[in-house]
Amino acid sequence: MQSYSQPEEYHFSRNSIELVNFAINHQGSKPIKILDLCSGCGVVGIEYYLKTNSQALFTFIELQANIFKDHLEANIQKCEIQLDQIYYCDFRDLDLNTSFDLILCNPPYFKAEQSRLSNNKVKNKCTHFNTGFFEDLIGFISKSLSQNGKSFILCRRDFLPKDTLEKWKDQIKVEKLDNKTDVIILDQIGYINS
Repeated sequence: MQSYSQPEEYHFSRNSIELVNFAINHQGSKPIKILDLCSGCGVVGIEYYLKTNSQALFTFIELQANIFKDHLEANIQKCEIQLDQIYYCDFRDLDLNTSFDLILCNPPYFKAEQSRLSNNKVKNKCTHFNTGFFEDLIGFISKSLSQNGKSFILCRRDFLPKDTLEKWKDQIKVEKLDNKTDVIILDQIGYINS
């Protein structure tokens, strides 16, 4: 595994690497345009690039530029990844006029009101989401996928809002990654009653 530049306040977890391995084993056709959403210091996208020797164009979206910008850009430069674009903003504020063949996402996946918060505000923002977040996230991903695109989103099934799961039930499938975490697989073809 690559040695990554990352902030003192927040380090990526092994789940980021496992998400990449899972996506590689389940992705289907070779992607041309890849989005690393909620990218942090870019570990998920860069690990995918390194493990697949991908010639794809990569786009990164990260909300916390003040924490991750220098680390993300240093990691991209070190790995010589083929960069299309970096956005430092909330994905909900973006209206991208492009679609992606593969979207990888390691978002905050603990529900703020259901779990213990840390004294570290940076860590909390990286790990905890508020009401409506997953609905917005899945909506954004759905409209950002190419016709045959696929997305892999790290999550904890027990924290996923039931109404969101119900609304998207024909397009998502949730599979176990390990004993604690799951992966939402979303594609444009849809999963009928899976």
